[in-house]
Amino acid sequence: MKEYLTIVRRVASQTPRSNAMSTLVVAEHNQTEVSGATLSTVTAASQIGGDITLLVLGSQAGPAAAAAAKVAGVSSVLHAADPKYDHYVAEEVAELLVATQKAQS
Repeated sequence: MKEYLTIVRRVASQTPRSNAMSTLVVAEHNQTEVSGATLSTVTAASQIGGDITLLVLGSQAGPAAAAAAKVAGVSSVLHAADPKYDHYVAEEVAELLVATQKAQS
């Protein structure tokens, strides 16, 4: 079972509607379900407050994204299904994180 690193990034929402902070969690998963570490990260993020978005990476991770949508406290789930995210290459993931952060602000 391949596990992935869970990364938490705090993303400031700059929209005129809200100055609230939101948290972006890159989900660790085995392509069918999110890991216990991700669930713990969501619990910790909920203590911070604000919206929590889970980012699920991988072309075969549809079931994990569906499972992520059922996690208590998660506001939204993004699934990056492009095969270039299957192996968590740092340059590819970093580019996606920057784009995601810009889209949320």
